[in-house]
Amino acid sequence: MNQAKEVTLFDSISVLLKNNQKKIESTLASWLSELDTCIKKVRTDKDLFHQWSPLRICISLVGVKTRKPKFSVRFLGQEVGNIIVDNSAARLCISLKHYKNNQAWFARHHSRGIGAFGLPPGKYEWKKADAIKFRRDFMDVKDNPHVKTGIPEHRIESAIIEEMESGRKSKFDGMVGPILPVKVANCPLQFPLPLSASKGYPVLQFGHIDILARRGYPRNVKLSVWELKSPGVLSHAVEQAYIYALTLRHILKSPHGKEWYKLCGFTSNVPAKLHIEAVVAITDDKKKAFQKQYEHLIAENPLRIDGDQISFFVALYDGVTYKITSFERLKGTAAPE
Repeated sequence: MNQAKEVTLFDSISVLLKNNQKKIESTLASWLSELDTCIKKVRTDKDLFHQWSPLRICISLVGVKTRKPKFSVRFLGQEVGNIIVDNSAARLCISLKHYKNNQAWFARHHSRGIGAFGLPPGKYEWKKADAIKFRRDFMDVKDNPHVKTGIPEHRIESAIIEEMESGRKSKFDGMVGPILPVKVANCPLQFPLPLSASKGYPVLQFGHIDILARRGYPRNVKLSVWELKSPGVLSHAVEQAYIYALTLRHILKSPHGKEWYKLCGFTSNVPAKLHIEAVVAITDDKKKAFQKQYEHLIAENPLRIDGDQISFFVALYDGVTYKITSFERLKGTAAPE
């Protein structure tokens, strides 16, 4: 009796994308419309959206249920509030969840102690005294070495993006080469995907890439999908990076691909042969387990698909300083052109 052939990860991704093509195309078109609204608002009110250190204003489609442009306000990668722009007025919106998280993770490190930190749930004009006080509170705790975030990946995400944005030629000690995070209207973009991969297999629901970057020298710039893991954690990192890289490929090859490619900072058409990088960032103690996970993946799944190519890299980082200590292309993937 013949045993049924085991479905590979590549097959499950391909089938899910193909069987839900109409729904996915509609979703991608809707996201483009929402992003266009956000971009126009940023360009109209530029003074509202410069980076108010140590807070960062990001464009994110997570939880958008209103036509009013909504922006994510983050500290060390963790969302601490939202900005909603309506009738040329920007308001800082603090939900009950924001307030509780801010008190739990940051208030204890504030010079005036718990109760004096941040703002209670409500809406505040972004340029008025309450919002100014809110920004100063985070400025007060930004250099405290004991400050942590609710989700550790947020801290490493913040550190890596900050290094990517640095103007230094020796960023990442020269190991990574020229690299910049993908931004939309000068705001970092949490790139949305129609598939989630948090469990190591594709699910038809909202997902996002931890960091999407452009890496390489002029005329040879590639999109770089970064999957980040907390110190000492690996879970399904390789599978997640593979799913997200393939889903990004699908988006760029879709009828709206040229628009998404332009959002990623390119002025040319989508290349006939795409080369997408999948980078997994982990701590050194997970390197051996990561290698086994990677070898298992490539034994069953292709990295070359109809002329397109996925290349895997591993970025090791220090779990205390969050500094990248090694950046390595893995065997079995194409060498840089």
